[in-house]
Amino acid sequence: MEKKKFEEKLPISTERKRRNLVAMDKTIVKANKKHYYVYSAVDVKRNELILMKVYTTRNYLTTRSFVKEVLKYCENKPIVIYKAPWLVEALESLGLEYEHEGVSRSVESVFSSFKQRVKIFFCSITAKKLDARICFCKPFMLL
Repeated sequence: MEKKKFEEKLPISTERKRRNLVAMDKTIVKANKKHYYVYSAVDVKRNELILMKVYTTRNYLTTRSFVKEVLKYCENKPIVIYKAPWLVEALESLGLEYEHEGVSRSVESVFSSFKQRVKIFFCSITAKKLDARICFCKPFMLL
């Protein structure tokens, strides 16, 4: 079976659109003995990745910041589908409607593919290459 590229599995949307349902979730990735929190938002109807961001902490401010950034890609205020209860306070503070349901397969697919790539990436690190790889990862991280 031929493996598809990440973009082929889930299109990445870079434009502002009207969105009805957005699924949001986060996953934890361990690399170099540190935890990184990867937030992801997917347009459920279009099956498009809206945004994926990596943070070094998970708290109200990072969560609210992520949700606000997702809204930049929405012409309207969509209904948010979430699985994690820590999202509620941020969603309420922004006046968003939300439903507590299982997160769509789209988000799970995003995390599965991302975790595989991160594992391969960090397992191949040697001390000499570490600085170059950290530079590569910085655009994906909000430190």
